[in-house]
Amino acid sequence: MQIAGAKVQKKSHSKPRITNYFVFLHPILTIYMKFILKYSGLALILLGVLLLAALHLLHFTFVNVVLLTPFFIILAGVVLQVWMMKRESRY
Repeated sequence: MQIAGAKVQKKSHSKPRITNYFVFLHPILTIYMKFILKYSGLALILLGVLLLAALHLLHFTFVNVVLLTPFFIILAGVVLQVWMMKRESRY
C-alpha cells in the first residue's frame, strides 16, 4: 500500500554475471554440443558394453537388475545413434 505523496523507489534489475559468461561462451558451447550430440550414441553403446564386461569380470551376472542397466544404456545409445543418423541424412 502506498501512502499519498510517497515516492516509490524502483529497483534496478541488472543482469546476473553468469549471463554475461553464457553470452560469451554460447558460440563455443553450440559447436561442442553438436559434436557431443553427434557421438553420444556411440559413447553410450561403448559405456554399456564396458559396464557389461566389468560386471562379467566381477561375477555379478546372477543379478538381473544389475544386468538390465547396461542393456538399457546400450539400447538408449542405439536409439540415439539411429535418430542422429536419420537427422543428418535428410533423404
